[in-house]
Amino acid sequence: MASEGSQAARKRVRLERGLYLRSDGKYEAKFVVDGRDRSRTLRATTKTAARQERAELLVKLGRGERVFADDPTKTLGHLAEEWLETLNVRPRTREAYAYHLERNVLPYFGRKRRPSEITPQRVAAFVAHLRDERKLSGWTQAGAVTALNGLLGHAVWTGLIGSNPVGSVPRGKRPRKTAEEHRFLAPGEVERLLAAMQPAHRPIAYLAVWTGMRQSECLGLQWGDVDLRAGVIHLTAQLSRPKVDKPGERVPLKTDVARTIDLDAALVAFLRERKEQAFAAGRAGASDWIFATASGGPPHYRNVGRAFELAAERAGLNPQGKRRLRFHDLRRTHASLLIEGGCEGPWVARRLGHSVEMLYSTYAGLFSSRSQRDKGLAAIAAARRQV
Repeated sequence: MASEGSQAARKRVRLERGLYLRSDGKYEAKFVVDGRDRSRTLRATTKTAARQERAELLVKLGRGERVFADDPTKTLGHLAEEWLETLNVRPRTREAYAYHLERNVLPYFGRKRRPSEITPQRVAAFVAHLRDERKLSGWTQAGAVTALNGLLGHAVWTGLIGSNPVGSVPRGKRPRKTAEEHRFLAPGEVERLLAAMQPAHRPIAYLAVWTGMRQSECLGLQWGDVDLRAGVIHLTAQLSRPKVDKPGERVPLKTDVARTIDLDAALVAFLRERKEQAFAAGRAGASDWIFATASGGPPHYRNVGRAFELAAERAGLNPQGKRRLRFHDLRRTHASLLIEGGCEGPWVARRLGHSVEMLYSTYAGLFSSRSQRDKGLAAIAAARRQV
């Protein structure tokens, strides 16, 4: 319970905008930081000196310097939990932030560090650490810095710091996102990869490469999503990444837009056989997972990823000088097969759940391949004959 003296000290008289005289004789300055009122007791003993001191504090705030006392309970670890809980983003976006906080940000800065102790120089050193010591790609570095930026932005919003130090880091000291090599498999390489995979995970890779679905979409697929008579998959959800205290669950797709994926005869036969096996095991209901472990739940994404990496090595698909093959390259392989087969960009984009702009920017090299070149030159020649 506050004493009568401390309550009296809070009584104040406004002298001018942002400047008050308290009943205990001390001057107090008021500021608005990101829409939140903040106050600080001044050292000044006269109104003129108080006005000057407040002006100096405003300059410090503008430079991002520490002005207000830290809340000792608001360490980076506590702040990270609070920020993630209040985020209004897609589940997979929250997962990405949580991943970078746990794997990169908090191990480097420390969970017990206060936000006010992070300077632009320390942020630049963090980027150098990720690049030179961790050897992470520019895109991964950028993801970690984005998570740090969001975390410290929350610290600004809650009034713990005056400004976000990430914004003061010069461009030359920020992550450099260089375009990575796109890996596409030829049909023969696809067969080698699938043959090298373990039986438990081969069906997941098979569906991914012949539908272009993301790994999370394959793992989140349930029998109610498949219409074998019509030969389509109605894709409406994906599987979130499980945590220690929470299993994976179906969440909205990355783009929040449901899509229909047409199946060829071989895929229909593959899924029909799998459903018959599931029916015999009593797991062919609408809410049962198409890819399930012995316990009935979906496989862990890390187990699928490790199985894929081992298969790629066994199949000899990681030659010297090439980026290591990843599960996501199955999706890229599917797109390349469709594009090289002459499919139109808008149709491919809808099938993959891409925007047309994203498709053309990602697969520009394929659209400008020799087959497209020949078609383009033939169209120009035909037009010239009409002139």
